[in-house]
Amino acid sequence: MTSWPMRAYDQPLLVLWGGKDHAVNLGLRGDIDKFIDRPNFQRIDLPGGGHCANFDMPDAFRAALEAHWGSAERQRALMPAEQGDHF
Repeated sequence: MTSWPMRAYDQPLLVLWGGKDHAVNLGLRGDIDKFIDRPNFQRIDLPGGGHCANFDMPDAFRAALEAHWGSAERQRALMPAEQGDHF
């Protein structure tokens, strides 16, 4: 895992997980699981969503993005100025 490029990523990270996107879910599950314990990571399950969950569940998809963006902005506001500039 030491060469994995996302290891040091510390910005807010959201994964919207479409429950009906079986091929991608199987292919990425191991990589996504590497983030589970990180404080900057959030995974939101959209059980009725497929690979294009934004089309399958547009209201839930939009709500998840808006909540994530709001949370990221609140976190940024709490950071010292020099750290917030990298956000």
